[in-house]
Amino acid sequence: MIKNYLLVALRNFRNNKVFSLINILGLTLGIACSLAIFMIVRYEFSFDTFHPNYSKIYRVVGEYHYPEGTEYQSGVPEPLPDAFKVDFPQLEAVAPIFASLNTQVTIHDGSQPEGKRFKEEAIFYTDPSFFKIFSFHWLQGDPQSVLTQPGYIALSKSTADKYFGDWHTAIGKTLLKDNKELLTVQGILDDPPANTDFPVRAVASYATMAHNPATHGWGQVSTRFQCYVLFPPGLSLSHFNQGLPAFMKKHLHNNIDYYSLQPLSDIHFNARYGNFGSRTASTETLWTLTLIGVFLLVLGCINFINLATAQAVRRSREVGIRKVLGSARWQLAGQFLGETALLVILSSILAIGLVSSLSPFISGLFDGSLTLKPLESPVALAFMAGIAILVTFTAGFYPAIIISGYRPIAALKNKIAQAGSGQQGGLSLRRVLVTVQFTIAQALIIGVLVALSQMDFFRNSPLGFNKEAIITVNLPLDSLSRTKWEPFRQELLRRSGITSASLSFSPPASHSVDYTDFRYGQDIKDANFEVDLKSADASYPATYDLHLAAGRFYQPSDTLHEAVVNETLLHKLGINDPHAALGKYLYLDHAKATVVGVVKDFHEHSLRAEIGPVAILTDKSNYKMVGIKLSTAGMSTSIHSVEQVFAQFFPDYIFEYKFLDDTIAHFYDQEEKLARSFRFFAAVALIISCLGLYGLILFTTTQRIKEVGIRKVLGASATGISMLFIREFLWLIGIAFVIASPLAWYFMNKWLQNFTYRISISAWMFVATGLTALLVGLLTISIQTVRTARANPVKSLRSE
Repeated sequence: MIKNYLLVALRNFRNNKVFSLINILGLTLGIACSLAIFMIVRYEFSFDTFHPNYSKIYRVVGEYHYPEGTEYQSGVPEPLPDAFKVDFPQLEAVAPIFASLNTQVTIHDGSQPEGKRFKEEAIFYTDPSFFKIFSFHWLQGDPQSVLTQPGYIALSKSTADKYFGDWHTAIGKTLLKDNKELLTVQGILDDPPANTDFPVRAVASYATMAHNPATHGWGQVSTRFQCYVLFPPGLSLSHFNQGLPAFMKKHLHNNIDYYSLQPLSDIHFNARYGNFGSRTASTETLWTLTLIGVFLLVLGCINFINLATAQAVRRSREVGIRKVLGSARWQLAGQFLGETALLVILSSILAIGLVSSLSPFISGLFDGSLTLKPLESPVALAFMAGIAILVTFTAGFYPAIIISGYRPIAALKNKIAQAGSGQQGGLSLRRVLVTVQFTIAQALIIGVLVALSQMDFFRNSPLGFNKEAIITVNLPLDSLSRTKWEPFRQELLRRSGITSASLSFSPPASHSVDYTDFRYGQDIKDANFEVDLKSADASYPATYDLHLAAGRFYQPSDTLHEAVVNETLLHKLGINDPHAALGKYLYLDHAKATVVGVVKDFHEHSLRAEIGPVAILTDKSNYKMVGIKLSTAGMSTSIHSVEQVFAQFFPDYIFEYKFLDDTIAHFYDQEEKLARSFRFFAAVALIISCLGLYGLILFTTTQRIKEVGIRKVLGASATGISMLFIREFLWLIGIAFVIASPLAWYFMNKWLQNFTYRISISAWMFVATGLTALLVGLLTISIQTVRTARANPVKSLRSE
């Protein structure tokens, strides 16, 4: 019996090649997209779950409450980890970690550098308790022997291979960090997995940087300095939080700072705080992708249901004969479910091949570090097996019930045709399913237009400064190099193609921030908000084209004497007239600066956030980069000149540069990924919908071929007959548009609320979507209807 069913199924596929191909293509696209999305979403949710203590690890984070809102900070004051150890002895482990970013490492032979230099994104300073919290595998050495003494460092296996050729020979070798700090290799770590927010490729002992000037007291924090804790068994977060108010009252001198614990499971997904991996994943985006994957799978199933029920009429005699010969209904249903299973299995195999072959493209839509290899993932294969079973029953159950339920007499007399298309509700159901398909497709298209428009707004919205044709170069921070900064800048200005250059802590818009408490004018207390300090020389305003609202920019100086504040800072202080702030003092730690100017507001972060209070001042000790304004003509030649000057002044350092507009564009990586994914999956949804529409119109025209012949004999034109079919299906697309528009508006408007500065959803987006769907649908329908309308009526009216 099984052999007979298999032969019948293969014969049916062969005799209905077009319908079988449409089913296979639709299912393949739907299953492939759902598989790719499953692997991507699973990868994102797997970050750092490999740590055995995953559910008991927390990061200490700060919230700073101001009248205007709350500021979130992942950094903590330098004394906090030690204070936590004393005040919360019940904690199993407390680990400080400091990230020294964009460092240079030189291989050192003990007396003179060998000249081999490497750039490292980060070297982490921590103590052994970090590895009690996190489970990174050590190949040589151990945390206790490496991270208790100053001057020791552990490297990851790949980093050691990069430095020394073979990690087995690395132990005992010496590195020179930033040409000022000697570190001896005493341990080797296994390479961290890709799914971690802790890229521990170089870890030095915390004792080495105990007197690092980047660390501060309780009044200043940096995102580079963080603290992690490990809960013992039985300690709950709610119980621990009861002790935090007393801790803050003991150590903090204001009532706006609030520290809390962030679970490790939240770190990869919370953009408020960020992470050392420099990449977060939006849970909203991931759930949106999951929903899209479900939708695309549903679209493929809809195609199958539509075409299977449409073809049921052709198989009515087969059903009648089998029933007369004694086949039970459950046997017939099983036969058709088996045929569905064969199609689904074939589609699943093709889907796996499609995902594997398109892996670079698909992963590039989201995160290039992920390689999609379904055949190498048992979880992915299990998912595919589950999807195959689900799709088989979802897509095959209804057609199997309909087909196996035919009455033998009606089936043998071939009187099912009319019932199958109308009276039993088959065609009505098929029209509903086509409407659902185009509703999903049009909703995705509207989402694409909204996301792309928001991204275009990001790219073109005025930022309050000029970001074009500016490169930023990190400066060496050792004491000898610091003496060369100003001569280096002056030499740059003597080169053609360089119009301006400025030494600073960061460009106007940057992820690097330096928040601090301050006191204004005659106030006896600190302001109830922090200010973002942007240390910069007197060339900063000209380089970035900043504009004044009052006063002047500060005079050239190496020390802090004068400052320029932005309009937002004055508004937060309750000052409406910018001239009223001129001559007042800003008190910052043990220094003060006279306010000599008020600069017009500019965006110092992404457009997700409001403009915050900023003070720009001269403080050479805090500079770390140079911004260089280039002429647009001969830019590559100018960059080469910058490289030559850099090599002349800093021969022991590697030259690297970034375009400022590229840096700002990276602020919106998450939104760019969402826009790219929407664009890709909307196209797939439209393709699947058109396949289903084409299959349905093909079936309808085939069923009504004699009607077409009669109409032609009676004088109907090919155009008139084509319009008869076109009108019948285009209104389904119109209904889908009416349903999709409010749904898409609701969800995309909710997505836009994530941005302080955003577009308004315009009517043209809906008009463009509706026209696109109508044109694509018209083209799909016309391909078959025109062919049917032009057919020879003699052939269509010929009796069998």
